[in-house]
Amino acid sequence: CKIFSALFALLGICAAAAGIYLSLHFREAGPMLVKPSESAEAQVHGLMYAVKENQFDRAGNMLYGQPDIGADRLPTEDVGTLLWESFLESLRYELDGEFYATESGVARNVTITTLDVASVTDVLRDRAQTMLQDRVAHTADADDVYDQNNEYREEFVMAVLYDAAKSALETDAKTVTYQITINLIYENGQWWIMPEEALLEAITGGFI
Repeated sequence: CKIFSALFALLGICAAAAGIYLSLHFREAGPMLVKPSESAEAQVHGLMYAVKENQFDRAGNMLYGQPDIGADRLPTEDVGTLLWESFLESLRYELDGEFYATESGVARNVTITTLDVASVTDVLRDRAQTMLQDRVAHTADADDVYDQNNEYREEFVMAVLYDAAKSALETDAKTVTYQITINLIYENGQWWIMPEEALLEAITGGFI
C-alpha cells in the first residue's frame, strides 16, 4: 500500500509540474483552433450565396446584431438596377486557407472579385452626352425629344443614359479584387459574421 501511495503521489507531482510547465510555456501563445467548424464555413458560404441572389434581408440575418444593411435603399431606376445587377453577376469569391482562431472566435481569409462600379460611372457622363447629341441629331420628330417647355423629355434622356450605361459596361468595365478577413463569433448556439466595413464594402460595391 505504501508503494502504491508513493507512486500515486509521484504521478500527482509530475502532473502538477507538467501543468505548470505548459501554462508557462504557452502563456504568450494565441488561441488555438482545435477543429475547423463546418457550421462557420457554411455561414460564410451562406452569406455569399444570399448576396449573389440579391437576398440582402437574409444576408443581414447572418450578421452579428442582424443590422439593417440597407436593402430598402437599393437602386430602383433602370440605370441603377442595370449597374446593380451587373455588379451581382460579376461577384466571385474564394476562401483562402483554413479557419484560424482569434481572441473572439474564428476567422477566414477570403478573396472577393466584383465589378469596379467606378470604372463604369466615371465614363458614363461623357458617353451619355455624346450619345444624346447623336440621338437628337438623328431623331426625325422633335416631339420625341422635347416637351412643351422645349426641355428634353425625361424618358428620352433616361433611355439615352441607359444605353450609355450598357455601352460602358461592355467597353469600359473593369473588376476590383478585395483581400479581406471575415471574422465570426459564436453566440446563442450559432456562428455570426461580424459586419465589418471592409466586408460590407466588398459585397455591396458601395450601392448600399
